Amino acid sequence: MHPDPLIQRQINKRLTLNLLIQGFAVYAGSTAHRLVRRELEHISPGITRRFNRLTAGIDLTQHVGSNFLLQQSQRSFWRSTRRTTHPFYSNALLRGCGPELRAAERRRVKRASWRTALPPWLVVSEIGAFWRLGRTVWAERTHHDRLAETARLATHRVWGIDPDLLIAEYAFEPEIDGVREPETWQGRLMRHSGVGWSGVVRLPDGRLGVHARAWTWPLLVHELIKGVAELVCLHGLNRLDDQVYTAVIAAVDHIEHEIWMMQAGPELVRRLIALVEPDPPPAIYLMEIAKLEPDRLEDLMLAVVDAPDRARRLLAELVAHHTAPLDDTVGLG
Repeated sequence: MHPDPLIQRQINKRLTLNLLIQGFAVYAGSTAHRLVRRELEHISPGITRRFNRLTAGIDLTQHVGSNFLLQQSQRSFWRSTRRTTHPFYSNALLRGCGPELRAAERRRVKRASWRTALPPWLVVSEIGAFWRLGRTVWAERTHHDRLAETARLATHRVWGIDPDLLIAEYAFEPEIDGVREPETWQGRLMRHSGVGWSGVVRLPDGRLGVHARAWTWPLLVHELIKGVAELVCLHGLNRLDDQVYTAVIAAVDHIEHEIWMMQAGPELVRRLIALVEPDPPPAIYLMEIAKLEPDRLEDLMLAVVDAPDRARRLLAELVAHHTAPLDDTVGLG
C-alpha cells in the first residue's frame, strides 16, 4: 500500500486498466486471424488453421504451464489475494473477483484445448505449444513482410485504428528500447525469454502509434492489440502530474504481473463485451472507461462481474454523449 491515499487510488485504477489491456490482447488476439482469413490464406493456404491451433496452445500455457516454477502456484497466488502483502490486495476487483474470473477463463481454455487436440496436462501442453510455435515460425519464414502487413490489417479491424500508425516487425529479440529493468530475478528471466513485445511510440510525423515485435504472427497481433489498448488507456493517465505518474507506473507495471492479468483479464473483457452495443466500437468504450475516476471505475467493473444489468446501464450512460471520431478516440487523429 502506498502511504499517499491519492496515489494509491491511481495505483488501483492502473491495476484495473492493466487487467483490461491484457484481457483485450488475449480475447481479441486469439481470434484475430479469422478477421483476415482470406488475406492469410492467399499468402499461405492452411495457415489460419495453424494459427488457430497455436493460439489455443499459447492460451493453455497461461493456465496449465510452468510459470509457477518462476513464481508460485496459480491456485496459491489467487487464493492469497486477501492477504495484505499480496500485490493485488488493494484492488477490490482483483481481490474479490480475480479468482472467479481466472477460474472461468481456465475452464474455457481447457475446453478449447481438447478441440485442437492438445490435452490440458502440464508436460504435454508445454511440449505441444512449443512444437506448434516452432512449426509456425518455420512456415512463416518466407512471408514475413506480407504477414506483417496482414497483422496491421487485423489490428485495424479489431480497433478501427489507421494501419499506418502501427509498426509490426518479426524479430527473435523482440524487446523494444526503453523497457524498465525488472526488480526480481523472475522478472529478469521472463524479460529475456520474451517472444513478443510492444509499446506506445512517437512516430516521425509527431503522432502516437504502436510498435510491436514478435516471433510469429499470432504473437505479433497479440502485441499490436495490446499496444493499441495501452494507447487508448493513456486517456486515463494523461491528466496525472509527472510525480504521480512515475509513482503509479513504478508500483504497478511489472512484467511479473502479466501472467496473472492474462489469466483473469480475458473473462472480464468477455463479460464486458457482452454488455455493450456494437455501436460505438470497443475503442470508445475503453477510452471512456479509462477516463473514469478510480472509485467510479471500480464500481463499474465490479458491476460487470456481479450486476450485469446495472453495468449495462452504466456503460450506456458512459458513451451516450460521445461524438468524437474514432481516430481522435484512440488519441491518434
